[in-house]
Amino acid sequence: MAKNKKSGGFFSSFRREPSPGNETVSSPPSPVSAPSQRANVSAEVRQPSVGAAPAPAKSVPAPVAQPESAIDTVEAFKVLCQSLTDIAASQLKVAEMMMNMVASSLNKISKGAKPKS
Repeated sequence: MAKNKKSGGFFSSFRREPSPGNETVSSPPSPVSAPSQRANVSAEVRQPSVGAAPAPAKSVPAPVAQPESAIDTVEAFKVLCQSLTDIAASQLKVAEMMMNMVASSLNKISKGAKPKS
């Protein structure tokens, strides 16, 4: 009852108390005016130089010819499914190897913990 000041929690000790003579008033930022683009563009029209030759026209590549044989989507799907099953089988083998290693290490630990008779 002697102190009625509330504690603001753990992070209140890190807060700075504003001193009476050092108060800062935040003002909204003043808008920055960009110079107009018309002032940057010169009105001068340049004439092409007499000695400059016109650039040669760029050649357009010929369109790509259609493949002679169409892609067999059914066969591609079968290959995809087969590769996914192969990946799944290899992942299962890896998981089995890991579990065998963990089981063997646990057996070694448990054999070492048993009292010898």
